[in-house]
Amino acid sequence: MPAYVKFPSVRLRFNYRSILNQYKQIEKTEQISCLNPLSTNFLSKRMPKKAQREKFIGVACALSVVVLWSGFLILSRYGAARTLTAYDLAGLRFGVSGIIMLPFLIRNGFGGLKPAQIATISLTAGPFFALCAYAGLSLAPAAHGAVLLPGTLPLFTTLLAVLFFRETLGANRIFSLVMILGGIGLMAKDSLAFSAPGQGWGDLLFICGSISWAIFTVLARAWQITPLKATAVIAVMSMVVYIPIYILFLPSTLLTAPLNEVLLQGIYQGFFVVIVALLAYTRAISALGPIVTTMITAATPGIAASAAVPLLGEPISSAVGIGIILVTAGMVGAVIGLHRSDDKKSRG
Repeated sequence: MPAYVKFPSVRLRFNYRSILNQYKQIEKTEQISCLNPLSTNFLSKRMPKKAQREKFIGVACALSVVVLWSGFLILSRYGAARTLTAYDLAGLRFGVSGIIMLPFLIRNGFGGLKPAQIATISLTAGPFFALCAYAGLSLAPAAHGAVLLPGTLPLFTTLLAVLFFRETLGANRIFSLVMILGGIGLMAKDSLAFSAPGQGWGDLLFICGSISWAIFTVLARAWQITPLKATAVIAVMSMVVYIPIYILFLPSTLLTAPLNEVLLQGIYQGFFVVIVALLAYTRAISALGPIVTTMITAATPGIAASAAVPLLGEPISSAVGIGIILVTAGMVGAVIGLHRSDDKKSRG
């Protein structure tokens, strides 16, 4: 039965049965054919070398996302503590990325995406996620953002994939997910133990941002959105929607901020975080699926926490250290599970 979601200026119509059928068709197709670099199938019985190459590309893309997201958390916390506001960071993020991707979108169009699909991915991976992240980082430490943004992403993604798309979880995935969540729990207990006024709101914003990104993750898989298409649509549509509101109504210190700070945030947030990281993330979803991808990116809190020691002066406790080990072990287990799954299918 169709369900409706209302936003201030748009009414979106979702047919969950149709999306579920698309998701099932992807899983069925994966069992009989192999992928080209921009499609979504990767479990080929006929061409195991290409299947292995696809897995390798997916893991490499997911690991590159870990590095870029860790830098995003550190640099956003750094920027929020200095001159620029959260709205400025979002403006630089979408202004730079939108201008870069506009020629591609003009040349190639929306590639058959419906208005509701365009609005959904643009919102969930665009302004809503970004404002939750930047506003949260202006209220809470980078360690909180590392734990509650990418750290909780495997949980929310798995719940959405299982509840709405009926994806099944093997024993290896369940064990890896438990290890990852256990490690995240240890880091969360340590990071959230001491809170200052306003940090609770920051943590809530992080959770909202994680849920928003999880929705984008599973829908990008279900709708088979290619990396370039997803990046172009999200960047340009976010720019079109957000920049006018930002210029006309939102508080800004952009004109009084140091030029080097503006350039640093604009290049990293607009090019590396939106374009490079989003291309890599969508490609990883295409190759590995949403659950395994988010299991790998769950290593972000550990990398960010380690980088925060020399860059932000935030020490790592023993609980955080153990949590990093558990998350890393769970991530490695998920990757090993991919290889074993491939071996079983090739023998079958």
